[in-house]
Amino acid sequence: MAEARNNAEAAVFSIEKSLKEHGDKISAEEKTAIEDAKKALSDELAKADATAESLKQKMDALTEKAMKLGEAVYKAQQEQSAQNAPEDKKDDGATDADFSEKK
Repeated sequence: MAEARNNAEAAVFSIEKSLKEHGDKISAEEKTAIEDAKKALSDELAKADATAESLKQKMDALTEKAMKLGEAVYKAQQEQSAQNAPEDKKDDGATDADFSEKK
């Protein structure tokens, strides 16, 4: 039970941080769904009679909703790296050559 509680608390913290940093990359509907799932998990954590199974179910629901955020962050990183990629290199006159060493 302690492990389930720790995992759930870590998930809530991680999602809160991700939403603060990258919440603008998803739609308002997706953000609301993630926040609702996070609240459900937080509420379950607050219950004295919460079980490891109930925490796991709420955490799985949160993870499923949070995938949209992960996808949006990944897509934004891909777009940013594409923008930062150097243009085709200009010919600087250097050529690769095979060589062998004589002894």
